[in-house]
Amino acid sequence: MGDRTKEKILEVIEIALLLTLIVVRLFISSDENVWISVLNYFGLILAFSSLYLEVRTNCLTYKKFNFVTGIFVIGFIILSIFAGLILAEVITLSSRASDIIMLVTLLITLPMRLYKSIIAEALKD
Repeated sequence: MGDRTKEKILEVIEIALLLTLIVVRLFISSDENVWISVLNYFGLILAFSSLYLEVRTNCLTYKKFNFVTGIFVIGFIILSIFAGLILAEVITLSSRASDIIMLVTLLITLPMRLYKSIIAEALKD
């Protein structure tokens, strides 16, 4: 399977997951704030993972790529710990915090090409 085919499959999976999150959000009442926060946070984790996969596709051949992978793994672990704490209701997010999480998700997602080029430039030998 070619790289472009893999990218298309990942994009379709991302779209399906995001559409699922939207549908789930439509059926959850505003009183169930924990699930809304979890859905927003899951979107953040999905965006972070997608950024890593995009960077990996472009920069895998660079010698310093393992450093970037390490940073992403640490970030993913931290995000996952917070997701677990939110799901366990140890951390309760306000609507403002939930909105900020959504904006951070957009901040990761929208300029993804810029991030890829910056990271590729930093990793060049």
